[in-house]
Amino acid sequence: MIPANELAAMRTTVFGSFDVTVTWQRKSVASDGYGSGTETWNTLGTLTCNIIKPSAAMIQEYAARLSVTVSLMIRYNPTNALAVGDRIRYAGKFYTVELIENAESYTVANDAILSAVQ
Repeated sequence: MIPANELAAMRTTVFGSFDVTVTWQRKSVASDGYGSGTETWNTLGTLTCNIIKPSAAMIQEYAARLSVTVSLMIRYNPTNALAVGDRIRYAGKFYTVELIENAESYTVANDAILSAVQ
């Protein structure tokens, strides 16, 4: 087991490497009173993260698992409550969060698998 002080040092190193800030949004649906609703994307804030370009092998693996084409991956602080279905805006484009995985056996950072919004 990794001692708490070493884990804290690892987190500091990883979080210090995050060099990109993205906008983080979550969808809400307001009822219109007639059985339908209006969808709105609400900005929850920003995330500081790393952008990871997936390899061809990763793209094939996730395409088979998720039935989507992976466009991007981000590595971010796991204390952020990013969830599947949320939306990320990066470089003027929107991406949907398809899957969240722990990047390490000790949760120092999470990876989110993103697909481009068409």
